[in-house]
Formats: sequence, C-alpha cells, structure tokens
Amino acid sequence: MRNAWMRLGFSVGVMLASSPSAWSQEPLPNPPAGFDQPVSVTEAFSSPQPPAQGSNSTAVLGGSSPMITPASPVFGSGQHLVPSYQGTTPSSQGGFDQTNWDRYSFLGRVALFQETFPEGAPLSVVQHLRGRKPFESDHQFDGFIAPISNPVFSKEPRMMTELRPLFVAGWTRPGTPVVGRGDFQLYAAQARIALSERLAIIAEKDGILVINPEGGRRLTGLAKLSVGAKYALIRDVENQFLLTSGVQVEVPSGTDDVFEDRGSNLALFGSFGKAFGDNYHFLGTFGQNFQLGDQTSGFFFTSLHLDKQIGWFYPLVEVNWFYYNQPGNRLPINLEGDGLLNLGAANVNGKNLVSLAVGAKARLTQRAWLGTAYEFPLSTQTDLLGNRLLVELVLQY
Repeated sequence: MRNAWMRLGFSVGVMLASSPSAWSQEPLPNPPAGFDQPVSVTEAFSSPQPPAQGSNSTAVLGGSSPMITPASPVFGSGQHLVPSYQGTTPSSQGGFDQTNWDRYSFLGRVALFQETFPEGAPLSVVQHLRGRKPFESDHQFDGFIAPISNPVFSKEPRMMTELRPLFVAGWTRPGTPVVGRGDFQLYAAQARIALSERLAIIAEKDGILVINPEGGRRLTGLAKLSVGAKYALIRDVENQFLLTSGVQVEVPSGTDDVFEDRGSNLALFGSFGKAFGDNYHFLGTFGQNFQLGDQTSGFFFTSLHLDKQIGWFYPLVEVNWFYYNQPGNRLPINLEGDGLLNLGAANVNGKNLVSLAVGAKARLTQRAWLGTAYEFPLSTQTDLLGNRLLVELVLQY
C-alpha cells in the first residue's frame, strides 16, 4: 500500500510540473538595452498584488492596461524603447499570455519575470506590470529629458515627481543699464509632484539672488516664489507624444535689493513633446505671462528644445524667445530680466529677446541626472543676458 501511494504521488507531481497552464511559457526574446537602467526582480515585485482567482480578465499585476507584446520597441528594434499596447497576444507569439499570468502564483510571476528579463527590466515595463505608486513619476516617457535654459517658463510635458537644485551664473555686457558690466548668480531648487500620470503641481521659482553691479556694492536677496499646476491633455504612450497645459502664479515674496519685492504675474502655458527618428526628442513651450498691476512687465514666451539620446548621454540645443507686450511702471529703463527677474521696465513694449543654449545631460543613476548649458543672446536686444551658465542636478522618483 505504501508503495502504491508513493507511485501515485510521484505521478501527480510529474503531471503538475508538466502542466502548461501552471508554469510553461515559451521563452521571450531579451530586450535591447533600454533608455533606463534595468530594474531587478526584487524591486519589480517589492509590493506584489494577489493573483486573480478564476478570472479571464485582461487585468495585469497592479492595473488594467493591455499587456506588452514583443512587437513593441521594448522587445523589438529599440527605436524609442517604450512599451506598445496591443492587447492580449497568444503565448505562441512569444508574448505574455494574460490569462496564464493571472493564474500564476507570486513565485510563478517572479520566475516568469526572471526568464523574460534576465538582466533586469526597463523601469517603464515594471511600472506597467505592477501599477503606479502614489506620486510616482510617469516612466512611460523615460526617453524624454526636461529643458535646461529658461528654467522658470520652459516646461516639460511629463508629470514628474522630482527635485531640481539649480545654479545660474550670468555676465552682463558693457553699457547694460543699472548693472553695467556686472554679473549675477542664482541658487535655487525647483520641485514638482506628480499627482497622477496627467496632473502635477509645480514650484518653478525661488532661491537666492546675488547681483554684482559694475563699480557698485553687492546686492543679495530672495527671489519671488511661483507655484502652479499642469495637466496632460494628450498622453499617447505608443506614439510617444504629450500635450500639456498649465497655469503658474508668481507672487511678490522676494526682497527689494534684487527687485523681487513688488508685483505679481499669472502665466498660462502649453507644452508638448515628441520622440522621433533615431532617439531624437523635440519639446516646446509657449505661453503668456500676464502682469497683475503695473509693477511688473508682461510678455509672450516660446522655448524649443531638441536632444538626441546616445545611451546615458543627451546632447541638446535650445532656443528661447521673449516678446514684451505689457510694459511696467517701476523702472524707466529698456531692458528686462528674461524670466529670471521681472524689473517692471517701462520702455520694453514691442522688444524681442532671442537666445540660444547648447549643452548636455547625463544619467548618473536610474533616478539622478546632471545637466549643464551655455546660453547667449542672438538678438540685438540682450537685456541682462550677456553670457550665462546653467548647472542642474535632477533627482526623480
């Protein structure tokens, strides 16, 4: 009798081990090196969801999005390296079978994940499988990077949770009103919080300003504060396109020594981003910064950004345009501060400032970036912009 039970147990074990619905899965092609660093199986399943019981739903771990298929750029050519959403595909095509995925135990999902991504998966794939965590950045557009120049008004269209320490050093040209051939520095930290994949809160202006006028005493003070929000009107993951709109308010919370203690502004803006070609990304921002009262100036602004991803390195070029259409009544001068400062100049109506910035960003870790850019004017109107260096550190969640 004992031998009969042993033979029966062995037969059942063999049947279970060979059951296609429990563990079998055709091997999936390994993905090419992605735009983000690989995520280990430990991080991918650090907060596992319980498997669905007896469900034929198309839901996946942590969400209800369609599954990623090998036809997507994650597994295929790697052109933009983002998941494509094409619904359920049979396992005979080498994709995840969603019905089988739902039937797997937690350990079964871990085994499948390790088989599919032996070197770790791109963060965008992990986010798709497990669902989005509270305040987590939108990692479905990780090939994108944010602009560097025009830091107060140039917006990226993604919803990100990040901290951006920023240093700006500027040198004015001879004959510049108020400061002459002087220099200034800005020490700031921008912050953004992604409330969802479509909505984010932004804090774009703050910090300490240091102005060194030619032949004058050093001026040090606080910059104004600005806060706002933005919303993604179009979020097309498959085609890597984003269109966002937003609002930003700047309040007179700075100090008089650096001309940041008076007047408020309200900015309405739109921004877009598109990946194309061989890992190129084109971003743009446009909007109007309205004066609230006559102590500040108002202007229309446009910023354009082009970069190319070369592994962890992104060379970039940016163009910024300011058109002053609302003069202030604070200072009787004909120059302004191109977004970093608002002098409330009375003689700037109809004037244009155009600048060019060249630089690069480097990915230090999966969630940390270092960027720098050199900016200079292209127009005859130079305002306070002679030559400018910007350095940033971006820490993302």
